[in-house]
Amino acid sequence: MRLFNTFVCALLRRVALLAMLVSASVQSHAALAVPADRWLEMDLYWFDPADVDASADRFWARYAPLYRGVSGHRGVVLSVGLTANFILSYSGDPAQQIWLPRTSGQELGHSLRGQLDGDTAQRQRAWRERFTAAKRAAHSVSYGRWTYADLRRLTDAMRERARREGISDFRMAAFVVGQDGAYGDPMPFARRHPEAFTGWGEVAPGALASSSHFDPVNALRADSQPLGGLPQGIPEGFPVHALFAAQWGAVSKACGLDGLMLRDSFSFPRAYTRYGPWGQYVPDNATAERNTAGLAALLRGVKQANPRTLTMMYSTAATATADWRGNGIDLERIARDGHLDIFVDQTWAGAWGEVGVREQTFWNAPLLGWTYQLGTLLMHAAVLADTRVRHYPLIETFDAWESWNTIHTAPERLRWAIWAYSHAGVKTPQGLRMPAGAYISWGHHGEELLSDQDVGFLSGELDAAAWDAAQTVDIAGPTLVYSRDAAAAQMSRLAPGFDPRDRLDEQVGTIIKWPLPVLSVTRAEWLSQVRSDLLLFGATNDLPPAQLDVIKRMAGQGQAMAFFGAVASGTHSALSGLLGVSSVPHRPNVQDRMLRAVPGAAWPAVANAGAFNAPPPATQVRAPAGSVVYSFGNAAGLVLDQGGQRNLALWDPVPFFDYWYRPLKDLLNGDATPYAVVAATLNQQLGKAGAFRAVDSDVAHSGTVSAWVREDGKVRLLVGNLEEGLRDDADRSRRMTLSFPRSWHGCRWQSAGGIPPPAAGANQARIDLPPQGSALFLCDR
Repeated sequence: MRLFNTFVCALLRRVALLAMLVSASVQSHAALAVPADRWLEMDLYWFDPADVDASADRFWARYAPLYRGVSGHRGVVLSVGLTANFILSYSGDPAQQIWLPRTSGQELGHSLRGQLDGDTAQRQRAWRERFTAAKRAAHSVSYGRWTYADLRRLTDAMRERARREGISDFRMAAFVVGQDGAYGDPMPFARRHPEAFTGWGEVAPGALASSSHFDPVNALRADSQPLGGLPQGIPEGFPVHALFAAQWGAVSKACGLDGLMLRDSFSFPRAYTRYGPWGQYVPDNATAERNTAGLAALLRGVKQANPRTLTMMYSTAATATADWRGNGIDLERIARDGHLDIFVDQTWAGAWGEVGVREQTFWNAPLLGWTYQLGTLLMHAAVLADTRVRHYPLIETFDAWESWNTIHTAPERLRWAIWAYSHAGVKTPQGLRMPAGAYISWGHHGEELLSDQDVGFLSGELDAAAWDAAQTVDIAGPTLVYSRDAAAAQMSRLAPGFDPRDRLDEQVGTIIKWPLPVLSVTRAEWLSQVRSDLLLFGATNDLPPAQLDVIKRMAGQGQAMAFFGAVASGTHSALSGLLGVSSVPHRPNVQDRMLRAVPGAAWPAVANAGAFNAPPPATQVRAPAGSVVYSFGNAAGLVLDQGGQRNLALWDPVPFFDYWYRPLKDLLNGDATPYAVVAATLNQQLGKAGAFRAVDSDVAHSGTVSAWVREDGKVRLLVGNLEEGLRDDADRSRRMTLSFPRSWHGCRWQSAGGIPPPAAGANQARIDLPPQGSALFLCDR
């Protein structure tokens, strides 16, 4: 009954949201088209090779509503054995049987439902009981016997049903994973040609175990076995990327595939962690040049082999700062090369952030959770903003191979993600650039499809969010600043011990938990042409002089700014000097110890906060005594200067850890205080700017908030209770108090959920959020 009520509420919200959006739109059929791309991921094992027509009918009977009215690219992305073997081993004979792995690695069990209630100990007991039941229901779903001709019959049947739905250009894509095997079985091509893969071991304590990645630059051994793209076999020294492109041309044409997604260890060598195959950094810039050139050559070859192919790449799910310096892939260069069409941030925030959804561990991977994915999504949006690549988030449901089930265990957090990620905007000189669509994964859990209610929830929320994003003209709150110049310069300075403390997306993903309304990003070269309530900079040491001049001029005019980065190695002295901050030589070994930080004169009002232990700055940081928020002895950690017109902050960020299977609090050095204090300090800056902000901060009450303004002047306010692993008690409700700018004081708020809206005309509002709750408030002025 609880689940039924959830879906009834979701459908009612859908009706209300669409009614409000349609009433504000131009009343024409064209105005109602959903301006977005939409993809759904399916594993081939769900389809029946003996009756592909019946499988296609069943698919479309359930999923047609997801695609109706969508004006962009629409399609399915197939997993054909979770490897690239079906491409690499194709002989050219359509009657060839496709090698598919056994499914012994599946972790399906029964379909998880609902929340785990109580304190942490009670929830852990419920988790163990949940998976005892799951083990009793454990099963795997095997692949049938598929040939390449069968796959062609499936793609033809899917397109024919799409045409009946009025979709004339439905895409059938496939994805490839770059490991030499997945969920159990090593693939035959990897056994025959191990030189196509580069292996790596554990690179840091607590990092993921050893593995390998498909390496496009490697050279192959001679092999006389005929292949579809190389009828004479592989010549000695033939590049891996050229083999893949030739094989893709043969397979895609034979099987009717017109899209290709490069997933884990195919796009970036290593996924889900800050580390690349070599550790925190690539060995040198030449390694990055090699990796980037190899991936660019592969994409170019794929396009040449079948020009109709839509090429797609997958993020690592971890911080965007690791793309180039850790994995050696310069994403912006790949995008500008012109052969990448779509980039998907794999924002599996629930799969990694929710607790009690995996048999092997109650705790999950907090650094890949909801707010961290928002930070990474924003940074990638800035990297791609000046290119033709279409960028969007992944919207998770449940999994075809694993146990987690976000749509049925945390539906309100999923709803928050749909709206937040759909509105993660880039501020450009031409206006906002929003995500171009959504990549939904997966469409089934074993043989179980999403229900009609699930599909109604997804299509309703995605359609409404896309319409709303298309009408959004401003995003309130702070704006991240990405500098291509600084990122490029840092590649030449990588060395053991180098740490500019500039993982801006992770840092922002942490502090917005107490709440700080971040939902936008821009590029440093556009600063003079965009407007923001507060600019948040990562490392600035290598900014070019012209950009430094713009920043100094804007600071002098009262623009609110905050500089994140190690004072000595991450922050330009011209900018730290604006706050009277300087550093003196490094104190031996101090960066490796936990020290006591104490409040300074500028400490904000934050409940349940006080002195804390954390890793200090790597140098002595001097600042005017009246502007120090907290310090480690004679090393200032956070500085706020609001004298005169100035509205500036500088943070030498407290590092945190990349632990898996630990509560979030452990990652934050055991104490969330410094991050809540930074959020409160930045909210003070918003207050001086007269902007939307949170007030009455409390370390014990996390919550996330964002707001934006549509072209009709209406305001949207999104809030979410998203965090796990910060408290152990049974009270999982959270509260926040928000202060509205003067221009919103006349708002008549409506709620699109079950949480009461702010009072009409209020200048402040307390929002009480139930466990895992979210709400969208709509202001009619």
